[in-house]
Amino acid sequence: METTPVKPRELYAEILRIIAAFSVVFQHTVTSAWYNIPVRTDEWLTLNFYNSIARFGVGVFIMISGAFMLSPRYAHPPEKILGKNLTRILLLLVFWVVVYGTVNTFVAGGTIKDIFATPFLLFTKPPTHLWFLYTIAGLYVLTPAMRVFTEHASHRMVLYVIGIFFCFGLVLPMVNHLLERLADFTLYRNIRIQGCTTFAGFYLTGFYISHYGLKPLARKILYLAAVENPVLGRRGLMGIRLYLFHLLFH
Repeated sequence: METTPVKPRELYAEILRIIAAFSVVFQHTVTSAWYNIPVRTDEWLTLNFYNSIARFGVGVFIMISGAFMLSPRYAHPPEKILGKNLTRILLLLVFWVVVYGTVNTFVAGGTIKDIFATPFLLFTKPPTHLWFLYTIAGLYVLTPAMRVFTEHASHRMVLYVIGIFFCFGLVLPMVNHLLERLADFTLYRNIRIQGCTTFAGFYLTGFYISHYGLKPLARKILYLAAVENPVLGRRGLMGIRLYLFHLLFH
């Protein structure tokens, strides 16, 4: 009897998925109380610290996706990405928008007409926590073009693109945030290049880490930097550190 070969599973990715899943649940549990506590109280500072150390989960999930979806080692032709992967995400998105919309409409005392209109929430006001499905769908749309890039780009060119996301998607927004807080000064909005503030940078970084790896010095410093700053952690410091150490030590 012929047997279907079983694809080997990447243990590191499975472990990261488990850790990231726990971090997302932990972070949402913390923030459920965090928003309602006066700022700078001991309770708020404690919750803010927990919130900061748990915010890496989403970035890790997206980098794991990039490690597999953008790597030439894995066969992901455009027809599979757009016809299978993207379709599954869109079906999930539509289903849960309708489910949550129907429940919320019913609880709020809406009419039958309102319930039948729930599919339109997909384009107007979907449940906030479903934003991740929109993000993944967008990344899948970009994936065929990004795979052409990762299959043919040099090591330096991949770093160059990561550097663009690092500078315009992370550093400038953080600098602007600090200037607003400390100097009542705001940078020109379009200097930040809005298209570079997406999660595509994390997606590409996931490919980079899995494909090229890390130098020992970068690895050690990155591990030390894993202790989040409770003041700026919410600004996405994990992503900043990932980009920064890759740029400095490769």
